[in-house]
Amino acid sequence: MQGLFLYGSGGHASVVADLVRANGQYAILGLIDDDPLLAGGERFGHRVLGDRHALTSERTDNLFLGIGDNHTRQRLSAQLAGWRFPTLIHPTAVIGENVSIGAGTAVMPFAVIEHGATIGEHCIINNGAVIGHGSRIGAYCHVSGKSALGGGVTLEPFVFVGMGAVVTPGVTVAKNCLLSAGSMTSRDIGEGATVVGNPGRPFFNRRGMG
Repeated sequence: MQGLFLYGSGGHASVVADLVRANGQYAILGLIDDDPLLAGGERFGHRVLGDRHALTSERTDNLFLGIGDNHTRQRLSAQLAGWRFPTLIHPTAVIGENVSIGAGTAVMPFAVIEHGATIGEHCIINNGAVIGHGSRIGAYCHVSGKSALGGGVTLEPFVFVGMGAVVTPGVTVAKNCLLSAGSMTSRDIGEGATVVGNPGRPFFNRRGMG
């Protein structure tokens, strides 16, 4: 079993810690958190070693980002380039043939990723989410629990799919979009939109993106 540092000590990091235990390939050596007040304390059974300066490759080169925010994961992965970011898959997840899953991605309990799907780096595929066959999920996306993407869906980077949201087959969702919980998206969505309702209605930021 290899050692692993877990970056973060909040709620998402706690469920990643559960995922690490269930995965069975790694043992958490300690938590990394930028809050100096947490250093030396304990969170969900693991010691907070300190900020990123506490990382030492003498013990391991494995690091996982237990951070829920998509853009923060991207920033940290760039700042911490050179570390090895494992892919963590829960044993109850169902992974089809010819599926590609990027480094640093977490696949949570009972998620389903169907044949030929591609998942980018540092994504979160949360509890019970379904990724349809041939779908393409860009880097730094979060597909929340019980959401469902039909076959051939494309999510560009930094998309957040809320709990229970549905994206119908063949739809493309451009980067930086947010699909709210319970929404249904049945047509292509331009960059930076927030989609609410069923059927989904897209709203764009003040720049008029999309």
